[in-house]
Amino acid sequence: MNNKKREAGIRQESQVSYFLNRLLGKRDEYFVLENLVLLNGEFTSQIDHLVIYKYGFIVIESKSIYGSVRINREGEWERSYENRWFGIPSPIKQAEVQIGTLRELLFDNAKDLRNKYLGMQTYFGGQVFTPIVAVSSATRLDRTSIPKDISKNIVKTEFLVDRIKEINAPSHSILKSLVNTTPAMGVDEMERTYAFLKSFEKERGSTSGMPKSTEDNSATANAEFK
Repeated sequence: MNNKKREAGIRQESQVSYFLNRLLGKRDEYFVLENLVLLNGEFTSQIDHLVIYKYGFIVIESKSIYGSVRINREGEWERSYENRWFGIPSPIKQAEVQIGTLRELLFDNAKDLRNKYLGMQTYFGGQVFTPIVAVSSATRLDRTSIPKDISKNIVKTEFLVDRIKEINAPSHSILKSLVNTTPAMGVDEMERTYAFLKSFEKERGSTSGMPKSTEDNSATANAEFK
């Protein structure tokens, strides 16, 4: 990745961090983490930003994309560059891969993170894992053909916190909480999970914990529009 693209990516991640920490970081109902490097067998997954809330986890993939972006009904991404269109890897799919790694890590450590209920160990099977792509404000996003389930989770950075609050809406509504069947995590469980995942945070630019020979190929594929 050249220096300009790297700098643009760093600026975008910093913008996302600013909004998350300024608007969510002081709220007891959210736990915010960033730049997590998780190992899944011989592959690694890097999560730009992670939000833990009562009902689950929000994995945020941050993208600095200049120009126009369009997504067809099959969920395939294209971007414009110098008046030409190029196919690019789907950041949504990238975040879903990260969610798979996160799920496995949490399930493997559930006995240390979750409480028992009526003598039975609880796990993370009922929690919601949501992928969100936060694109830079400069992105021109054509939503004409984007499937609704994908479109709602592609947001410009300044609308990111609004989307997170929307996902967590059942926590703030008695009526919604009554019809919501997702099992909630207790504050103590959220705190233990946060402390556990905090150990996987890396400094920006650090490759510690990411063996070059086993790094996820998606990192290379996304170099053009990070």
